[in-house]
Amino acid sequence: MGDSKILIITFGLTGCGKSFISKILKKKLKNSILIRSDKIRKEIFGISPYKKVIVPYGKGIYSEKISDEVYKKMIKIADDFLKNNKNVIIDASFLKLKWRKKAKEVALKNNSKFFIIAPFCSEEKIKERLSKRKRDISNGRWEIYLKQKENYDEINEEEKKYTIFIDNSKSKEEILKEIDSFLSIFKNIV
Repeated sequence: MGDSKILIITFGLTGCGKSFISKILKKKLKNSILIRSDKIRKEIFGISPYKKVIVPYGKGIYSEKISDEVYKKMIKIADDFLKNNKNVIIDASFLKLKWRKKAKEVALKNNSKFFIIAPFCSEEKIKERLSKRKRDISNGRWEIYLKQKENYDEINEEEKKYTIFIDNSKSKEEILKEIDSFLSIFKNIV
């Protein structure tokens, strides 16, 4: 693999397909690790990954203080893996610009390529997906989606230069083609 490595973070509101895309990327990227915010958050509290934790938006294990702790830990883990020449995918909302900046800083510090993958789809599709979630590590629900929608930092013009927007309402085959097209520029790491 040489010294080429990549840090990919996801961006998006709950239910848009970040985990779906992240799992595909994990399968396609050689020598990669997938860090999931939902798993890290529950590990911090000693909670089983599949145990549902239903609390109001911004409360309990989803308070700003705890969320900051989760993002710090994920970025530290990413830093450690990048130092060891691993490719890293972080599956998290990254709704706050400050955390996207920190992730980019860690990538640059480790001479790694950096990208944001931003899946999107219609609200109707998101509502449908969230209503069908059963045994899933995420605690995302429709009311959380609505609160997130009121309170996030959009991808800015600078970030758009290294953000890949993926229409996650397309068929799995079409999404795979988009991901393959994106990854084709990294022949030595896929």
